[in-house]
Amino acid sequence: MAKKKPSGVGRQWLYDLMEKPVGRLYVLYGEETFRRDAAVGILKNRLVDPSLEMFNYRAFEGKALTPEALTEALDRPPMMAERTLILVRDLDVYKSKWLEPILKDLPDYACLVFVYDVLECKPDARTKLHAAITAAGELAEFTPAPPDELAAWIRSRCKGLGTRIGTDEIRLLVSRCGGLMQGLAGEIDKLCLYAGKTVTARDIEEATSAVPEAQVFRLCDALSVRDGRAALRGLAALEAAREEAIPVLALIGRQMRNLYTARLVLDAGGTSDEIGTLCRFRFAFQTDSVVRAARRLSLPGLREALRLCADADYALKSSRAGDYDVLRDLVLALYRALGKENAA
Repeated sequence: MAKKKPSGVGRQWLYDLMEKPVGRLYVLYGEETFRRDAAVGILKNRLVDPSLEMFNYRAFEGKALTPEALTEALDRPPMMAERTLILVRDLDVYKSKWLEPILKDLPDYACLVFVYDVLECKPDARTKLHAAITAAGELAEFTPAPPDELAAWIRSRCKGLGTRIGTDEIRLLVSRCGGLMQGLAGEIDKLCLYAGKTVTARDIEEATSAVPEAQVFRLCDALSVRDGRAALRGLAALEAAREEAIPVLALIGRQMRNLYTARLVLDAGGTSDEIGTLCRFRFAFQTDSVVRAARRLSLPGLREALRLCADADYALKSSRAGDYDVLRDLVLALYRALGKENAA
């Protein structure tokens, strides 16, 4: 099979996996776990007859895998089939030097698949092991779908459930539930069951669960319009959902940095596109929202907000006070700081 450099893959890669000859080795990883798991499903459907699964399919957990067990599985030829499928989850491939001779001698009848689920994959092109991987097969990093592709997938999934969803509603759904298919799939299923034939904005608010990032985004937006009560309600919702304080603070800090960046670019005469690039936003509505909020705030106020977030981070990691007590104090302090010298 053709060698490929590690790069983000998506819909077309899955189409190719369904149509082209199956290779001997795949390393599957990345943030978009919905498509990563779809790839595993495609390989299993293509290679393994359910009636012969006990002979032609083996699955291992990486933590317990030994070189002997993997070698034994690879040496076992297929039973009444052309190929065998061997799946290994969460083996840190690049720290398993014992794999190199095994990968250099993979039998043609075997398809060996390493799936990174909990572990993070960090390909290192400088190593001999990387050379062995790319010579034998392919690394596939499943990155989030581009906005247009994601919107088409959402629309198609809703249609399959007998429900229509419009462009504005898709934008609201993504802003509320995030841009990863794995999280969206379950939310779409709930939403369509609740909404019936057509999805409305109210349906989305009532039937779906907001991801922490979206909740923090709204919290910060409330602060930008001087709505302290809404900001505190948003924080209370995060606490009720038992979200850990340190990741919540990290999200608040990131949003304050985004607002500060946007204000700097606006003051320098920059564009929304520049802001979106600097803040690494995937969706135009994220940029638009930050630009609107930044126009309401002053640079000194945002600079003070960054200092307050740093102080809160220190307090969370060194104080005996309740975690959410620190966050409530931060929200109140941000309310005061962002209200000073507001931009026209």
